[in-house]
Amino acid sequence: MQDLFFETIEVERIELITRLVSMNQCDCHDKELALDWVAELSKKLLEQLSGQDST
Repeated sequence: MQDLFFETIEVERIELITRLVSMNQCDCHDKELALDWVAELSKKLLEQLSGQDST
């Protein structure tokens, strides 16, 4: 069985960021920054999960 502890943490971070942005807790600049961060985290997570599939 795969240990997905760190991947779970990444998903929780993405969820938190998107929830805060969707609740209008940020100004326009912060929203752009948050969306960039979500994109980076998502890309990293997909790379990690793709790497685990090949091992």
